[in-house]
Amino acid sequence: MTEKILIIDDDVDTLRLVGLMLQRQGYQIIAASNGSQGLAKAFEERPDLISVGCNDAGYGRVRSYAPAA
Repeated sequence: MTEKILIIDDDVDTLRLVGLMLQRQGYQIIAASNGSQGLAKAFEERPDLISVGCNDAGYGRVRSYAPAA
């Protein structure tokens, strides 16, 4: 089973670059361009890892974490 990574970033270039690099390593990528969209996709897709890099109001600059089971 391929591991899923959700990347949340409001910088589209970063989103594409990180997504491409991880896809080449064999990961399934789910992308979101803001925190609200990312939260919805996290509940919907249940990724193995979430990488957050949004500067949206209300969302801090966090890097990566594994969601609780």
